[in-house]
Amino acid sequence: GNGWLSLTNSVVIGNLGGAAGGGIYNQNGRVTIDHSSVALNSGAGMVNNTGGILEVNFSIVADNSGSGISNLSNLTITASTVSGNSSNMPGGGIINANSATLVNSTVYGNHSNGEGGGFYNQTGAVVNSTNSTVAANSANTGGGALNAGIFNARNTIFADNVSNFGAAPDFSGSLASMGYNLIENPSGATITAGSWPTSTSTG
Repeated sequence: GNGWLSLTNSVVIGNLGGAAGGGIYNQNGRVTIDHSSVALNSGAGMVNNTGGILEVNFSIVADNSGSGISNLSNLTITASTVSGNSSNMPGGGIINANSATLVNSTVYGNHSNGEGGGFYNQTGAVVNSTNSTVAANSANTGGGALNAGIFNARNTIFADNVSNFGAAPDFSGSLASMGYNLIENPSGATITAGSWPTSTSTG
């Protein structure tokens, strides 16, 4: 624990790790991923466990099985893409059980055989999304995102997501809108206004 790993211009690919993180497993340490790819790993692309700090910058997390990123601590994703990941459990792209921040990033084309194809936010967990896109993800419910905690969003698009059961294709649960969001199909979403002017549209 308490170590610091920094990967720059690197590729983490084709590893098998079960529930402990196929590509990267972090507990009580700090991991920074810059201009790198974490792809085609089994057992989640990355697991950020208790006490960990995971920062993903200008990187790609793609085509992992068992979720792209499983976060139980503090996660920040900046100018990155989480795409093509899958899971038999909730959260094909990202499953968050603590604190996750998404900035200038894309969650695209992920799949869950459960809930939250792109993003699954657990009870008591917090997501802050700014200038990001959650699109073309799929799940049984909440194809784009399913929120059971707190999900704050500003300038974020939820569109072209699919729910296999037909309910809440783009967003399921409560969304705290901090302004200028778009939910293509708001069925299943409860939208509350944040502290900035809100312009949540449908299409």
